[in-house]
Amino acid sequence: HTHTHTHTHTHTPVAMWELYRAYVPRGTAGMDLAAFLDLCNKCGLVDDGCTWANVEQAFAEVMMADSQLLDFPRLMKALQTIADRKGVDEESMHSILAPAPPAGGQGGKLEGPLLG
Repeated sequence: HTHTHTHTHTHTPVAMWELYRAYVPRGTAGMDLAAFLDLCNKCGLVDDGCTWANVEQAFAEVMMADSQLLDFPRLMKALQTIADRKGVDEESMHSILAPAPPAGGQGGKLEGPLLG
């Protein structure tokens, strides 16, 4: 029989990588704080259990010191920190994030050079 591939048991679903790429402008080394906050906002991660200050702290804890950017592994780590704070596991976190814009989520179209 043919095995259909699912994202549920992979550590880093393809959707997460696509999400990262969507928020990182071409030619830059990673995601900056503004993009990270935008991502968290669009995904609805900021609430009573996880404030803007918590999100910024998660970013600051894992960012690259020299560039103040998140590469992909660091983004995953920052999101894990937020997931822990919110009391959700990694898989739940991925399902929260997976439909996020610009991959067809609720938000408006992402503007700029990312869609080229």
